Amino acid sequence: MDDRLYARESSPNQIMVRSKIISLPCVNGIYLADNLKRMFEEEERRLSPYAFPSRKATRINDYLRDWPHAVIKSNSIENGTDPYTMPFVIDATMAKLSSVYSRLGGKAMSISSILHPHDLVSNRLTHVGAAAIIGMRLAEALCLNVMLVVAALEIHDVGQPPFGHAGEEAFSSLCKDHDIPYTLREGERQRIVDFSHPAQSFRILAELEEGNMGLNLIVQTLDAALCHNKQDFHQRFTFNPQKTPEMLLQQYHNAYTIKGTMSAPIPMTLEGCVVKVADIISYIGKDPIDGIRIGLITRDDIPEETLDILIKLNKHERLMDLSLDEINRRITNTIINDIIEQSYGQPYIEMSRPIYEAVKKTRTFIYQKINPDRANESRGQIKDIVNKLFEIYLDDIEMNNKKSSIFTTFLNKKHSNYIHFMPPKRIVIDHLVGMTDAYFIEEYKKRTIPRLGRDFIAR
Repeated sequence: MDDRLYARESSPNQIMVRSKIISLPCVNGIYLADNLKRMFEEEERRLSPYAFPSRKATRINDYLRDWPHAVIKSNSIENGTDPYTMPFVIDATMAKLSSVYSRLGGKAMSISSILHPHDLVSNRLTHVGAAAIIGMRLAEALCLNVMLVVAALEIHDVGQPPFGHAGEEAFSSLCKDHDIPYTLREGERQRIVDFSHPAQSFRILAELEEGNMGLNLIVQTLDAALCHNKQDFHQRFTFNPQKTPEMLLQQYHNAYTIKGTMSAPIPMTLEGCVVKVADIISYIGKDPIDGIRIGLITRDDIPEETLDILIKLNKHERLMDLSLDEINRRITNTIINDIIEQSYGQPYIEMSRPIYEAVKKTRTFIYQKINPDRANESRGQIKDIVNKLFEIYLDDIEMNNKKSSIFTTFLNKKHSNYIHFMPPKRIVIDHLVGMTDAYFIEEYKKRTIPRLGRDFIAR
């Protein structure tokens, strides 16, 4: 084991991890430093040579302190250093217990629950849960760091705005249509030209949560989450082990200031590749059955490649004989097993050609038939209400309307540096992105419909 990363100190109750000495107590005659050492060693005995070991984990605040674009340059918060638990388990716990994670249950996936009410249609929270289980299965079978994958998948969508794909397009248009400086610091020349929900996830967790102190998550967790992208779909995914935390922060910055930065991001770990494919697998099986449940498609519309290669009906079966959940399970299991067979012991994550082509065909089918927000008038309506509420909150900031929810539920909890250095337009975007679908609509009604009209609608 590399002594620069881990070492037992001369005192039996001390352990050094990444050049930091941690003192642990003795409980019932057992030094807890020995227990932590045992956990690191047991993990590394089972890890692939291409896996990322937990002992190498470093937290993002170690690098944000010196980053010129950071909201709070003097950030010194030390949360996330619990000495009794493996580092990525801490990250997963912090993600699960955060308020932004809780809001995922009120955000649309491919199909908006506001436009198409149904109690079994996926939302962001069910998607994240499914992706985490899929990622866990892949990482376990491939001898990778399971909790790195789980932690990254738990956080990967917290930056998703309301209204799913249509909402993200609306916020991209906002960024493109308004001249928004990256910050208001003297000499700042960079402008916000794009909106990317993976970058916004990074921003929320590293710079906005906890009064702009962030959650101080591990660099590799944030990197894996930042590098997921549904549009970045290939037969083989590779990683760049030479990617540094400084390169990660530059990529995060470029995601807002250089159009196209997030089109094909490469993670620094093989676990980050697992995050990419787990995110894709989680909707390939679920979106079609959601579409069937709300009547957008029928079973007969499912592509032939999906039936033959992913669902794998035998000669005695008919699609009508399978429950919708069984269809989802078969598609998911087929892809998972194929990836394990193709990727075991390799420095990449790969699908076989037939599975890749079937998944590609199914993705195209989903985008064309099961994402109504992308194809009909609702996309324009969502853009209109996002623009309207954006202008309302911008006026509230300029008029110092302290009764507005942008103050009472957002700005009043932020650090003075954020309020001083962030452009009002960017503050409004940060506030709007954090809303659930239902809360966004409620705020829109409250601010645009006269009181009498709202009472009439309520009746």
